[in-house]
Amino acid sequence: LDWVYERLLPLVGAATKENVAFTLLHEFDEAHDRFDWHVDTKPNDGKSRTTNLNVMLSEPRVDFGGGALQVGAHNVSVRRGDAYAYAAAAPHVVHPLAWGLRRTLVVALNTAADDDRAEYFREAEERYAALAEGALRHEPKLHLLRGEFFEALGRADDAKRAFCASYRATDDAGAYARRFLADGRDAAVADRMDVANEYFRMARCIEPDLLSDDALAAELAVGGAATRLYAAPGDDVLAECAALRADADAASHA
Repeated sequence: LDWVYERLLPLVGAATKENVAFTLLHEFDEAHDRFDWHVDTKPNDGKSRTTNLNVMLSEPRVDFGGGALQVGAHNVSVRRGDAYAYAAAAPHVVHPLAWGLRRTLVVALNTAADDDRAEYFREAEERYAALAEGALRHEPKLHLLRGEFFEALGRADDAKRAFCASYRATDDAGAYARRFLADGRDAAVADRMDVANEYFRMARCIEPDLLSDDALAAELAVGGAATRLYAAPGDDVLAECAALRADADAASHA
């Protein structure tokens, strides 16, 4: 592969053979016709991968149809023999192949020193923000990947907001909200109030009006007494659950 590297690596700054993590042939056909939204690296994953350098080995519209590579908001338009590079941390997808066989050579590069990784992921975070607020705001998987990115950084609250945006971007947002509501009810019945609170918060985030709707208010059976949980518009569901439990306990001992 030396002759390949000699021709390709000058396209990526000062990259040398020592920067090559691996090289592989990627094929898409009728049985394996797509590659859903993903990234190839994220913070604290133990990898040094920063750049994907690809060469298209098949001729679009001759050897295959469909199968476009989309990096962020942009489809990559290439012909056979074209080389193209993009950040391994950038969300990307190979759209479904319509017919034929699509082959690409993939060279994975480790091109950033450890000291540069923080800046690399700062740029990745900015890219996520631009996509989530712009061209891909309606793509659930983009928000999901963004949530996983924040999780990897230990930013739990940012991750939850991104996951909420992922649910809201689906056609089943209401069903997801009701599932979280039901799971919150079950957790509260089991006296797992911290868990219940998290479920209720997510349900409210996905569908803000859900928890103020009497018809959807979760029923709790506490201490043998039936009560109803109305999650008010305020933010402290946990305190409300505790108050309801105290009232039910008092009623059961009256």
